[in-house]
Amino acid sequence: MPTRQNWFEGWRLFALLALTLLALSIWIAGMRGFEVEGVRMVIRFTARTSLVLFCLAFAAAATALLWPNAGTRWLRRNRRYLGVSFAASHAIHAAAILAFAVMDPIGYAAATSLAGGARPIRTNKTARTPPARRAHSRAPTHAAARDNGSHTSGSTDASSSAAATSSVTATTGIAMATIRFTLGPPRPRAHGR
Repeated sequence: MPTRQNWFEGWRLFALLALTLLALSIWIAGMRGFEVEGVRMVIRFTARTSLVLFCLAFAAAATALLWPNAGTRWLRRNRRYLGVSFAASHAIHAAAILAFAVMDPIGYAAATSLAGGARPIRTNKTARTPPARRAHSRAPTHAAARDNGSHTSGSTDASSSAAATSSVTATTGIAMATIRFTLGPPRPRAHGR
C-alpha cells in the first residue's frame, strides 16, 4: 500500500529547494544590479547553501541512529533529495563562477589560485630534510623565479577563461559525484523487460 507523501518530501522537496535557491540567487544578484559584486554575492551564498545541504545529506543516516526522532527520520528518508538539491545549488554556484569569469576576467584571475591570486602555504622543507641532502635539494624560490623573469604576472582573457573552465569543470564533477553518491548504485534490470 503506497504511503501518503507530504509536500516537503521526495522530489517535491527537491523542486521547492531548487526553485527557492534559484529565486534567492536571482534576487541577490539583482540587489546589486546584476553587476560583478552581485554575482560574487551569489557565489558566496551558494557556497554556503551547498555546504549546509551536503552536511544534511551526508549526516542523515548517522543522526537518525544517534538521535532517533521524527526530524532525523525525515532527514534520513529525504537524504537523496537533499543530495540532489546540493547538486542544484552547486550548479547555480558553477554558473555564477562562470558569469564572474566572463564579466570580470581580471578580477576573476586575481581572486583565484589558478591564475596566481592566492599563494599556497609553504612548509619548512629544510626542517624535514637531512643536512647531507639539503645542499643538493636547493630549488629556486618563487621570488627568485619572479626576479629572473621566468614568472609571468598578470592575466590574459584566455588564461582566465581556461581557469574559469577548469573551476566549473571541478564544480560540475563534484556535483555529479554527489548525485551518484546520493542516488546509490544503479539497480539491476529484470530480465525480459
